[in-house]
Amino acid sequence: MKLFKIFTPAILLLLIVCFQLAADGESLSSLKRHASVGNTKAMETLGFNYQFGFFGVQKNYAKAFYWFRKAALKGDKYAETELGNYYLKGIGTAKNYTKAFYWFRKAALQGYGNAEYRLGYLYEFGLVGIHPDYFKAVYWLKKAVAQGSIHAEFDIGKIYFFGPVFYRNYPEAINLWKKAAKQGSSKAELELGNAYYQGKGVPRNYVYAIYWIKKAARQGNRIAENEMGTAYNIGIGAQKNPSKSFRWYKKAAKNGIIAAANNLGYAYQHGLGTSINYLKAFYWYQKAAMGGNASAQNNLGYLYGHGLGTPINYSESVYWLKKAAATGDGVSESNLGIAYELGHGVAQNYSKAAYWFRKSAEQGNPYGESDLAVSYYFGYGVPKSYAKAVYYFKLSAAQGNVLAGKNLRAIESGGNIEAIYY
Repeated sequence: MKLFKIFTPAILLLLIVCFQLAADGESLSSLKRHASVGNTKAMETLGFNYQFGFFGVQKNYAKAFYWFRKAALKGDKYAETELGNYYLKGIGTAKNYTKAFYWFRKAALQGYGNAEYRLGYLYEFGLVGIHPDYFKAVYWLKKAVAQGSIHAEFDIGKIYFFGPVFYRNYPEAINLWKKAAKQGSSKAELELGNAYYQGKGVPRNYVYAIYWIKKAARQGNRIAENEMGTAYNIGIGAQKNPSKSFRWYKKAAKNGIIAAANNLGYAYQHGLGTSINYLKAFYWYQKAAMGGNASAQNNLGYLYGHGLGTPINYSESVYWLKKAAATGDGVSESNLGIAYELGHGVAQNYSKAAYWFRKSAEQGNPYGESDLAVSYYFGYGVPKSYAKAVYYFKLSAAQGNVLAGKNLRAIESGGNIEAIYY
């Protein structure tokens, strides 16, 4: 569990105090002695020493909590805010939003900007009630903005951009994000890039989109790293470059972005920006699949079913395909249908195969449409119907499925179709 690490001028001042005390030869025992007779600054300093592990003191969040609480009870706004953080994140004590709110509010009422931001945060995400209270959130966040909080600027922008319709104000959101971005907020840079990509609040401009997303990625924003990989992969806002795409996906995947792990696995599987390596493809698909990514679950099922990067294991293949299909993923629904069609990992069952092909086709998946067409053509699990076979082949071919187009022409010319499963 991580603490908020926002070093406001007030917090930096307290850190300077810690260093000054150390320079003056102030020992831990001496600080404890001052604290025991009611010296608030000593209590505060002890809290920060235990929180950050300053001057040889071993980090101990429980002890930090203890000293922050003692200082907070004496009305110290900085300690009140730290105590609120501990309750908010459940560090050094049990998580308790009500107590977090109590201490943030006490500090905010003393005009402390960091506490004002925290209080706005609680209202924004509905952590002090059943539903978010955007009115109170904006009120406190604006007070924090007045004291220079870039985090508050970013959050108000989110409310104006993503919040309820009656709060929507795209131009003002963009304005706030630009201010925060100029002060180095990678989150604001990322959202600006996405706004330019979508054309919301600003004219759609893919070059500007990539400009801002790249700035965020270069600051280590993990989501932005993945988006840069996608930009170079599909060539929007930047020239298509598989090598750069691969490098950004790899950075994001190593930083824990599940979608990037799937994208990296795909790059290894198909040799995009790197050499084909099924073992590494399997490794990254597995990480993403275990993280709940439906596309990765489908891809992992495919590798198991085809013995790529792992021995063939139809049971494992079906296991992962079912997990992905349960989320409504159209590709995995089609692949699960194929497993039932061929009896791989499950008892052969044409009716169930047609069921999954239909679910996939209903989502507009071209492979599901083509597979369902094959079922109708041969009468596998459904009544034979050339008309319906033609209908679904046409739908699939219209989306660029070459085999579906070939089969469509074969039917129209009185020839035989090819039933090839992917």
